[in-house]
Amino acid sequence: MGLASDHNEAKVQLDLIGPFRLTGTDGTRIIVTSKRSKALISILATSKNMEKTRAWLQNTLWCDRSKAQSQASLRRELSNLRTTLNKFSPKLVWSNKEMIGLNRELLIVDILQNDDPADGQIELLEGFDLPNEENFERWLRNSRRDHFQKMSNMQTTLNQESSRAGQPSLSIWPDITGLSNDGEIMLSGVVDTLFEHLPKLRWLDLINSPWRFTKNETFSDTAIAEKLGVTYLLKCRCTEVFKENTIQFKLLKVDQNRVLWT
Repeated sequence: MGLASDHNEAKVQLDLIGPFRLTGTDGTRIIVTSKRSKALISILATSKNMEKTRAWLQNTLWCDRSKAQSQASLRRELSNLRTTLNKFSPKLVWSNKEMIGLNRELLIVDILQNDDPADGQIELLEGFDLPNEENFERWLRNSRRDHFQKMSNMQTTLNQESSRAGQPSLSIWPDITGLSNDGEIMLSGVVDTLFEHLPKLRWLDLINSPWRFTKNETFSDTAIAEKLGVTYLLKCRCTEVFKENTIQFKLLKVDQNRVLWT
């Protein structure tokens, strides 16, 4: 079990939404150079009670090594991690013969505190991976999916509340099917610009869409609108005409299956 601590003791801040970032009790960034140390902290911080068995961690972070090798590797990583963290928070990491954990009373984790649905657009542990560690990669994929789903559900609830209040709502959904890389970059730029400027229309609720996280999936207009809880949907598509990219727009009132403007 974790160590008890004084509730007034300063806390370490761990950011997992976006790039990995660890900030000490004095506001100084803690530099963690080892990718496996980052992975170990991330796993523990998002686990029930912030703890895992040594055996589970060994199998997840060193799946291709023998039991003796993975045990030694975990001990070494834990020792290095304690050396890094001790000057900021000596009690943050705890362990016994079977378990390793983080002291929950000394750590603030953004993903556990977060209530902003817009963060669903930001990748968990952005750009991070452990090549050739399939068990960890599976954990990472599942964690990113769960984060996106949690934020998406939160956004849907807010959208539905807004809809019940009678406020019209709109989202933008680009169709990137079959696009070249240049076409996707161009369309992404247009969509980002629209999301930047449309909020100036105070009478209209603009709802973020998770299209970047669903590139390989296909949804009907009705399914998109129901998921996002919006009244209107602005569809965008990039097509090549005479070797030039052209953006096409279509505004839909989805509940009536009507095209209002194109």
